[in-house]
Amino acid sequence: YIERFTLDNNEENAPLEVNIQCKDGSIRTALMSLAQNTKYNDYLSIIYDITARKKAEEQLDLSTQVFNNTRDGIIITDNRGTILDVNPAFCEITAYNYADVIGKNSSILNSGKQSAEFYTEMWETIARQGYWVGEIWNRKKTGELFVELLTISTLLDANGKAKNYIGLFSDITQSKNQQQSLNSIAHYDQLTGLPNRTLLADRYQQAILHSKKTGSLLAACVLDIDNFKPINDQYGPMMGDQLLIEVANRIIAETQDIDTVSRLSGDEFALLFGATDKAGAGQVINELNKNVSSLKIPNENALTKPIITLSIGLKTLYPSKNNSYEDFLLSVDNLLYAAKKAGRDTLAVSLSSKNGETAEFEIVN
Repeated sequence: YIERFTLDNNEENAPLEVNIQCKDGSIRTALMSLAQNTKYNDYLSIIYDITARKKAEEQLDLSTQVFNNTRDGIIITDNRGTILDVNPAFCEITAYNYADVIGKNSSILNSGKQSAEFYTEMWETIARQGYWVGEIWNRKKTGELFVELLTISTLLDANGKAKNYIGLFSDITQSKNQQQSLNSIAHYDQLTGLPNRTLLADRYQQAILHSKKTGSLLAACVLDIDNFKPINDQYGPMMGDQLLIEVANRIIAETQDIDTVSRLSGDEFALLFGATDKAGAGQVINELNKNVSSLKIPNENALTKPIITLSIGLKTLYPSKNNSYEDFLLSVDNLLYAAKKAGRDTLAVSLSSKNGETAEFEIVN
């Protein structure tokens, strides 16, 4: 069965594309050429099966549409990294025009944020397994940096050698920023920018492992601002927030990079020493007290200007098997309470010996 069609006499010799139903019921696509035999007043029909070609054309058309309409960037290079083709999404993401990149090396996108070792390891992985998937920073034509989720795949020639590389990538900068924002909210105090109680717990576990490995002393202190509530009530929450930020900055100024300064809640801060001894911790606290006591709160009447002081609980220990974060923090909090009970502007100290026993306890005014 051949589908019905109308023959245009002006184009009677032009091939016609028709669908043919075969004996087995399958449908084939064919080109039919008709030639009129005037002697016998009939037609000679030549039919050429183009089913495979039509399917190939349809597949090519589909591939072209996917290439042109996908929202992911696509880049095709030769085995030396020379760019052979890119899709519209590539141009949209990178801000490069098609003519800007064809014939150029793909390194024009490099941001400079990855080391040479990073690229060496990446290409070694591609050579070994034929593909690589990961996050990478690149640079747009405008100079703007962006992070992409990239997959690089290898196309091989008949001899099994790398012939082309195909890169498929999406811009994940916004999602990375959102992730960092959520991480910041989860682990950092939004007023001071200091690690919060959750992140302090993680740093404590790291400090415990380091102390056990090196046999060194672990020290931490918890401190709060004396009479903060009356100050906050008298001068207002904005001035109270400024005071908290300034105290946080002055604590940081007296610490090292290996130390962790955390805001636990309200006007209560914690300081986890990365490496110290009794003398070192005491020196930091003395300097911190001097630094904080020089804080001034603006007020027209200098006679009523409050003096900023701190109450501090300091504990040192040599880690053992049962040093949980909660127990350790509770014991330092108890020392802080003892300091406040002793009259504020006071340091309560608990020092431990290597056998885990409390070797010394004192209140220092």
